[in-house]
Amino acid sequence: MGVVGCSRKDYTRHMKKRTSKGSVTSKVDRNVKHATLIKLGVDAHADDYWVVRQIENGPLQPPQRMSFEKFLRWAEKQRTLADRVVACYEAGTFGFYPARELIQRGVECLVMVPIKLDEGNTRVSNDRLDARRIAVRLDRYLSGNTEALNVVRIPTVEEEEQRDLGRQRQTVMGDIKRYADRGRAYLRKWGYRVKGAWWEESVWERLQKNLSEVRVAYLNPFVAILKALNQELKSVQAALMVQAEKHVKSQGRVLPVGMGLLSHELVRLEVCDWNRFHNRGQVGSMTGLCASESSSGPRRQQGSATKHGNPLMRYVLVEMAWRMTRFQPQCHAVAGWHEELATPKLSSPRRKKIIVAIARQLAVDLWRVATGQTTFEKLNFVMPGTPSAAA
Repeated sequence: MGVVGCSRKDYTRHMKKRTSKGSVTSKVDRNVKHATLIKLGVDAHADDYWVVRQIENGPLQPPQRMSFEKFLRWAEKQRTLADRVVACYEAGTFGFYPARELIQRGVECLVMVPIKLDEGNTRVSNDRLDARRIAVRLDRYLSGNTEALNVVRIPTVEEEEQRDLGRQRQTVMGDIKRYADRGRAYLRKWGYRVKGAWWEESVWERLQKNLSEVRVAYLNPFVAILKALNQELKSVQAALMVQAEKHVKSQGRVLPVGMGLLSHELVRLEVCDWNRFHNRGQVGSMTGLCASESSSGPRRQQGSATKHGNPLMRYVLVEMAWRMTRFQPQCHAVAGWHEELATPKLSSPRRKKIIVAIARQLAVDLWRVATGQTTFEKLNFVMPGTPSAAA
């Protein structure tokens, strides 16, 4: 194909030269009649974007390479060639900034969950092929096959900024755990087994008396880092609490005993908008607390939780479920499991499975309350100020 008698290497160089001058794109665009729909499969990178265009249901055009700024101008130009332009790229480092820029220019944008694009397992993958495979999936999705793409909801700027605060808290907690474990492992090497916050002032003062100067000097940087991180964690949590109190007050809602204002706020921030869900299955799917399954014919086998959803939301819901078993044993999510949980000989694996089930149901209950389908009182939650809460 292309230039007769030309090697593949020379032809590729020839096409790149023509593309860089803009002759290929401009020539193709001049021949395009006004279309109903143009689809753009995009493989995004820091330095350049690879784009594959499909007009209506026609063939996929060759991949084009351009900078982000040039891609935005080119995508905006497609609006003059079609009534509707839809682009799609994988969620990743760039977040939702490219999507918002495209939407401002009148281009619809879908952000898909990152997946293995090499469906045929050919073990051949590059930017051109990835852009083409995304375009193929986009075509199937817009043709009615909604399973071709797992689309991510694009949050508003305000929603994303608020959500970042909760994720910052989780990052700081992870950093604290990592540095604390490193210091704890060092102490263990010298025969000291410490638990809890060993870097706190009172504990660290007692610990130093039994350590040599060399070991104290080794651990001092860890202590300084941990104290700084702990202070940062307190400030982030304080900001989250102010934000949570403001939101709950604006909704005129009171939370059940033991649910935790911070936990409720973290779940809300990850969801962004509870009205996005249409059924309980969609809520459970986002949590990643649904059972995995491998069934065929008459054989049905379910396994552990898929952990396919939002990890922070799953962490907070499991933490909340443990508290609910203590403070809300008669609530809707816990009542069915309360008798089994009270069994003294209940094994640890079984107890964890029950907690996962409770956490999943809690997510559904929170969705129902937030969307006005029910209330905490109707779900048998003990509310502050009631006689049972005081007991």
